[in-house]
Amino acid sequence: MIQSERLKAVAELSAGVAHNFNNLLQVVLSSCEIASFNLDSRNYENLKFNLERIAESCRFGAETVKRLENFAGAGSEVVTPKGKVFCLSHAAEKAIELSETWWKSIPQREGLNISLKTSLRSECLIRGQENEILEVILNLIKNAAEALPAGGEIGVRTFSEANKWILEVQDNGVGIPEDDLRRVFEPFFTTKGYKGAGMGLASSYGIIARHGGEISVVREKGEGTKFAVKLPVARESLDIVEAAATAPPSSLRVLVIDDQALIVDAMGKPFQQHGHTIFTAQSGPAGIEIFDRESPALVICDLSMPFMTGWQVAEAIKDMSKERGAERPLFLMLTGWGEEEFDEQRMIESGVDGVLQKPVNFRKLIATISHLIRKRGTHKPDFTAPGSAQPEIGL
Repeated sequence: MIQSERLKAVAELSAGVAHNFNNLLQVVLSSCEIASFNLDSRNYENLKFNLERIAESCRFGAETVKRLENFAGAGSEVVTPKGKVFCLSHAAEKAIELSETWWKSIPQREGLNISLKTSLRSECLIRGQENEILEVILNLIKNAAEALPAGGEIGVRTFSEANKWILEVQDNGVGIPEDDLRRVFEPFFTTKGYKGAGMGLASSYGIIARHGGEISVVREKGEGTKFAVKLPVARESLDIVEAAATAPPSSLRVLVIDDQALIVDAMGKPFQQHGHTIFTAQSGPAGIEIFDRESPALVICDLSMPFMTGWQVAEAIKDMSKERGAERPLFLMLTGWGEEEFDEQRMIESGVDGVLQKPVNFRKLIATISHLIRKRGTHKPDFTAPGSAQPEIGL
């Protein structure tokens, strides 16, 4: 029943995503046409502006796909029990944007108006599975929208109280009858008739309980309903990759492996423009041959390729380095299959230092590389060609 509810929600969300993507593609297409005209007329200022707008649209599109993947549970089945540290307010922002189908698009199509107001604190750090918390917030927003058959207002806010981060979703709609308040988290209980399966809030209750938190509901004076989610504060800082990028090492010798020629070229060009030496390959076997000949200190490899996967390439390079008695290169794997959490033991055994989701911009790529070098401590990789002097790595 829970899976059925998720699939139904994904189907509804997909319609909204398609609408957003059509608008997004219109911006990209129009900006491309304007940029082409600016290039012909040598109006380089406007050309740069339109290129930046295209890049911004691409980033927005990637984020939209990532949010839909998270909600659909498209990540790896192998998860870390305690999850990762993330910002509750950031998850709420994702949910608000992704749920526009329910609180904005559908009501507008029916001539109704629902406004959504936010008051979100920054750095609301919690630890857990972000896709599960995202599912809870989406469910609460959807319920709030359904409680406004004639339009109205939804409020989403985050704040701290007694070493807890609290997320509230409130509406000024029809409200929940007093007798039903104590039953809303029961499995199969619903006031929506045939439209509901009665598993949304029950599933949310279980998710929050697994995260060591609480979820409650109150009927507001007059009209409306307010749900409150309380979650423990995480004391750790956010992932270093999300922090500002540090200066990249100098004289990088990098091997980029991907079965798509356009991706190989696009990944390599920024490194070349910043003065690094790039080797490229369009298959695992070809990449291994280049590694054997050129001994790069960093390998950036796609996960899913014909002939050899990224895991197999990493294992082969690790074995070759061991046979030579040399330190293996840093190995960074890229994947287009959503934001997955890989088994740390498998990464160690395969010789994979990190995994990033496509698309990734150059700034984040350099920040990740710098972080991986720092993790190696004094055992910094040699970024020079074999037999040449090792440069200083300013980190």
